[in-house]
This record gives sequence, structure tokens and C-alpha cells, in this order.
Amino acid sequence: MAFELKQSLKLSQQLIMTPQLQQAIKLLQLSRQDLVESINQEMEENPLLEEISPDEGNDDVIHEEIENDVISVERENVKAIERTEELNVEEGGGAAQEFDWANYLEDYGPVGVTYGGRDGEETSWDNVLTEGQSLTKHLMWQMKLSSFTDDEIRVCTQIIGNLDNNGYLCATVPEIAQLENISEEFVDAVLKRVQEFDPPGIAARNLQECLLIQARMLGVQNKIIEVIIKDFLKELELKNYVHIAHKLKVPLREVEIAVLLISRMNPKPGSIYSDENIQPIIPDVYVVKAGNEYKIILNDDGLPHLRISNFYREIMAGLTDHGHHEEEDGKKYIK
Repeated sequence: MAFELKQSLKLSQQLIMTPQLQQAIKLLQLSRQDLVESINQEMEENPLLEEISPDEGNDDVIHEEIENDVISVERENVKAIERTEELNVEEGGGAAQEFDWANYLEDYGPVGVTYGGRDGEETSWDNVLTEGQSLTKHLMWQMKLSSFTDDEIRVCTQIIGNLDNNGYLCATVPEIAQLENISEEFVDAVLKRVQEFDPPGIAARNLQECLLIQARMLGVQNKIIEVIIKDFLKELELKNYVHIAHKLKVPLREVEIAVLLISRMNPKPGSIYSDENIQPIIPDVYVVKAGNEYKIILNDDGLPHLRISNFYREIMAGLTDHGHHEEEDGKKYIK
């Protein structure tokens, strides 16, 4: 077999990933917590980088830009809500049409946590969780302030001990009566007193009873609310307000007012207290609805803000004074 030497011309394309592109792809894959750790590690290993101190005022500028973006989105959101409310008024609908009854009614069980609040209001963990205060301690404290007999204290303690994390009574009245060797009527009377404790709706046996207790404690004088809670929760979930109004033979507006009041109640009254230190989930991004569109805002709150060290900036400035070649050599060395 003979070997021969030839020259040939070949055209080809290659994709070469630059170090900057490789770093960008790597950072995009990190979660917020991993990103913070990566930045802190880079600051320890790379003397060129330093963190901007909040005292220098740079954070104020950064936060001001973020707040301006959020305010802009919120203003657009408010305008969209106002336009929606105007349309609802014209079409005979109300704000209750927008309430998510599926989550409110179907998910009121022990799984998950729901907190009451106004629309558009971010949940403050400092307000939601009371430090060092559990639901059991809160109820026991109220029991001690009440004028209970010894037998009532025993039954009350059993009731409080059989509440789930959402404040619902897990044990039945006959079970508690048998356990304490006391009549069911006595247990039921104590239960009614416990249901007057704070938070409203505590020690209820089901969602209907929980909402009815809250309506009574809030002083709501509206028979339509009671009827809707007792008989029309399924229609409420489907937002079939016209059907409810037709069945009750009342104007649609009265049903909408009742629905709005029910939506302000908390289906999980015990969830505002915790026996454990709950670690809130910090999102990587916020998704905010502005009109008919959704905007994504990066959550960089708490992330280290970096800059090139002033020491190396001064070195670069000194190299500039010594000529172009030394400046280029200095840049390559620093990189």
C-alpha cells in the first residue's frame, strides 16, 4: 500500500464555548441558595472581587431600582383590577367572581397551610408566626383565664390535645366522653365554650362548623351567609352564584355580598400558630400578574452585590499612566 502526501481544503464549523459562556450556563442552573454559596466561595478565592457594603449607599440604588420595577408592575396590576371591577359592575358581577373557591373549599384539610390576607398583600412571616407561641399554649392560656371547674378543665385539655395543626377537632364527642368517663352533653357544653376561644373557628369538626363559628363571633347578621355555608358550599366552589340566588329567591347582589364576607374567613384557623420553627421557602423569582400578562422579577434580595476591588482598580489606573503595552499586560495578568 502506497502512502502519498496531498494538500486539501476543507470548510467546517465548530462551536467553541468561551469561558464566559460556560460560566453563564453554570450559574443559570443554580438555585438561589446554591448561587449565594457560589458567590461567597468565589469572593474567598478571587481577590479581585469584593462585596459592596450597604453603608456605601450602593445598595440603596440597587433596591431603589428593584422597588421601581415592582411598583411599576403593581401599578399596572391595580389598573387592570380597576378595569376588571368596572367590567364586573357593568355585567352584574362582583369581586367575589375572582376568588379561588376550589382551593378554599377542597384544600381546607390538614394538608397545606393557608393564611388570610388582603389581595396583593405579601405574607409577612413575622406577622404569621408568633415566636415561641404554639396553638396548644395559646389555647391553654385562655383556658386558665376562664372559670372552668376541675371536670371542665379535664375535658377542655382533652379537646385542645385532639386538635390538628389547622385547629380542627380530630376526636369525636363520644370518644372524649368515654375517655373521661363523663356524659356527652357535658363534653358538648365544654366544646361550645372552647369554640369561643381565639382564633375564631377553633375546635370545629368540619368546614361548615368552622365558618359558622367565625360568622357568629364576627357578629355577622346575615341569614343568607348561614344558609350558603350549610347548604351551598358545592355551588360556592363552582361560583354558581346565580343558582344560589335562584334557590334562595334573593337578588344576586345579596349573594355576592355574602360570598365576599365568607371569603374573608379563615378555613384553617389553627394554621397561624406553629409548634415547630417553620423555614419559609425563598423563591428564586417572583411571578407578578400585570393586566393580562405575567412578569418575572428576579429575587436578588439578600444576594451579595459584587464589584472589582478598589485596590486592583488603582493598579489598573497606574498601568494606564505607564503606557499602552503595560496596560494590556496588566489586564491580561489580572484576568
